[in-house]
Amino acid sequence: MVPALYAGGGYLADWRAADDFGDLPADAPVTRVSWHAARAYCRSEGARLPAWHEWEMAAAADAGRRDARDDPQWRARILQWYAQPTGRLLAPVGREPNVWGVSDLHGSIYEWVEDFNGLFVTSDSRSQGEQRTLATCGAAALSLGGRENYAILMRIAMLAALNAADTVGTVGFRCARNESEERP
Repeated sequence: MVPALYAGGGYLADWRAADDFGDLPADAPVTRVSWHAARAYCRSEGARLPAWHEWEMAAAADAGRRDARDDPQWRARILQWYAQPTGRLLAPVGREPNVWGVSDLHGSIYEWVEDFNGLFVTSDSRSQGEQRTLATCGAAALSLGGRENYAILMRIAMLAALNAADTVGTVGFRCARNESEERP
């Protein structure tokens, strides 16, 4: 049992036990895990949750390019998932990796990032004192006004709406390591 301070009542609700994921397919992404639990798991593996900017850098790539965001077909494929209702089945993990070797960044779930709670700021926090908008937490989100950034804004909005103890059926996680870190 996880204390409510660290995970909501839906924590791993689809699982029968810690080592039995119930009726979920073996290649389903893990969801209904709080930020606290995701962070703790990554630490237990000698890793960490990725920072938002790391996740977005990896998500900008396709199989052959480090940055595919200017490709209208690539963007359309990404945006197609966001246009679907939330009751859809989760796509299996392990699909085609991008140029960084990272799979499944689009078309399945939202993912916790280390700094999820610093992605948006309120107008009040930007209007106090000196106007240094680009120095505020969430400044990157403020500059994403174009239609081509809709998917990024959807991810930011989803994560910004969550609390660290929330356990949502469309939010999972992945662990990250620096390239220089050796695996345990």
